Amino acid sequence: MKPSRLVTGFLLFVVTLAAVAPISVQQTNTLEWGVEVGEEFTYVLQRKLVAAEWEQNMNNLIPFLSYLDEGQKIFASVDELGAIPTEVDPSDLPTSRWTLVRENDSNTISTGISGFALPIGDWDVLGEAFNVTGIAGMTLIDTNEEWGTILSGPLEGGSDFQVYHEQRYEKENGTQVYLRWTISYAGNRVVDVVFVQWHPGMPTILAAELEITTILLVGLGIAIAIIVGVLAYKKIKSRKTLMQKLGE
Repeated sequence: MKPSRLVTGFLLFVVTLAAVAPISVQQTNTLEWGVEVGEEFTYVLQRKLVAAEWEQNMNNLIPFLSYLDEGQKIFASVDELGAIPTEVDPSDLPTSRWTLVRENDSNTISTGISGFALPIGDWDVLGEAFNVTGIAGMTLIDTNEEWGTILSGPLEGGSDFQVYHEQRYEKENGTQVYLRWTISYAGNRVVDVVFVQWHPGMPTILAAELEITTILLVGLGIAIAIIVGVLAYKKIKSRKTLMQKLGE
């Protein structure tokens, strides 16, 4: 499949991902913000693998991605918290605004960005807002500590094209703790981005993962080596038997 067709399919997937909140019925909620204005959190880009033809698309999805190298940290501080009314339309949840500052040079790389926190306390409302049960390929993450979603499966345009998107938020304060985009074609990753909330002791760069094709090639190489070894052993053994016969 040509890269242009892959990009077209990818954009269709993004449109689908963006349309995850069709519910419009208002309901009483117990939502509240778990963070305060001025509060700061540290994040790190643990993995950044983006093929050239995907750079613009990923920069549109993650606006600060182009400003970070793998292993770099940022400080994310809360600038503004949207008011939470008693009755919330799940398709229009309150948002928070953040400023991102790159750690190594203290440069501000983004202002007014959202998505780093969700209001907490009413996870059923959030589940309806993201329409978790209404999107094919989407599953809910709901543990004592974290809430989030996973969306995975083939992209329209070819079954060889697979997309995986995972995002997780900490229930205690609602901040995003994990974001991953993985896009693969024919078993090979063309995009693999992992962005996490960082705490002391966590790695800043993740170890590389073997591609499916690499695993298959290694397995094939081992199998061939075993076959060659067996054939060589049988050949040597047959020669010894012949020499023994000649010596009789």
